[in-house]
Amino acid sequence: MMILHIIPDEKWTQDFIDKINLLFDIKEHFFVVYTNKKVKYCNLENIERYPNIYVKMGKVFDNNDVCDIIRKCDLVILHSLFFQVYDLMNITKFKNMRIIWFIWGGDLYDTYYAAHTFPFKPVNILREHYRKKIISKLIGAIAIEGDYQQLCTWYHTNAKQLFAQYTYKLFDKSLYTISLRKRDKIRVMVGHSATRTCQHIDVFNILAKFAGKIEVVSPLAYPSDNNYISKVIKAGRHIFGDNFVPITDYMNYDEYVAILSDIDIAVFDNNRQQGNGNIISMLYLGKKVYVSPHNSLYSHYKKLGCVIFEFSDNIGNSFLDLLNSHEATINENIIINQFCDKTFFNTWNNVFSL
Repeated sequence: MMILHIIPDEKWTQDFIDKINLLFDIKEHFFVVYTNKKVKYCNLENIERYPNIYVKMGKVFDNNDVCDIIRKCDLVILHSLFFQVYDLMNITKFKNMRIIWFIWGGDLYDTYYAAHTFPFKPVNILREHYRKKIISKLIGAIAIEGDYQQLCTWYHTNAKQLFAQYTYKLFDKSLYTISLRKRDKIRVMVGHSATRTCQHIDVFNILAKFAGKIEVVSPLAYPSDNNYISKVIKAGRHIFGDNFVPITDYMNYDEYVAILSDIDIAVFDNNRQQGNGNIISMLYLGKKVYVSPHNSLYSHYKKLGCVIFEFSDNIGNSFLDLLNSHEATINENIIINQFCDKTFFNTWNNVFSL
């Protein structure tokens, strides 16, 4: 059995490869890590250490090496479907490829809307044409319930729903100073990035009733959508004044976790599946978390048993009530269980066995 992972060079790629090579037979897995430019996130020393990693820059399927690897494999897992038209077209040329798609979120929603929303661009329509061909041939889709249902609504597919997750390093909470809130205001984080799907300004308007009681923090360091960032900062300062704190500079992991540890309430009003890493961190830290019902992660964590709250237009004064220690412990234990090696092995082994 040979399983090929075609995966972009992202923050979690190296940790995922390390975990697969640790828990599974290294001879049965091969990784094609692709990037538009130079490798940014993966550890080059680790790449050289493992014999089952091939780095591809630019188009993924434009040389014989990758095509030969594909032909030798029994199963191909596409980690996201953010391919350009050229690569999508070439994927459809492999007649007997058994494909599983790991849905990341934007590769389902954003690409679909781009092809079905005016103004219609030929490149988006062509990309959607080849995506439909690939999706119709899938044998499986790694997706949470809401995303899988949306997939089946939009596309013809017989793909079986599967569940698996990437690794998530649970940090030692004792290393971070968690505030005992000597301050007189509740600290609320709105959104996780400068992404329009976070709907920052809508959230600000809903929370305006609590101005004077809360301090609002918004991470806006990426992506570099300067026009949107300016609008968010202007709206935040207009509503909350000096109690609005935009974070526009990149920070390392430890600095960011320290920021999260000093938040009381987090609001993720994303209108699609997004922000999972931040949601995981906040649940693990025992923070009160609000998520839009349009974000399929809300029902996902609700189903797991997490104490998580639905964000809506008619938020009442109970918004400011924090989790008690029992509720915080429930969330922490669920996150620990979800990201332990045993769960990782069992869920991915189920994927590989399809």
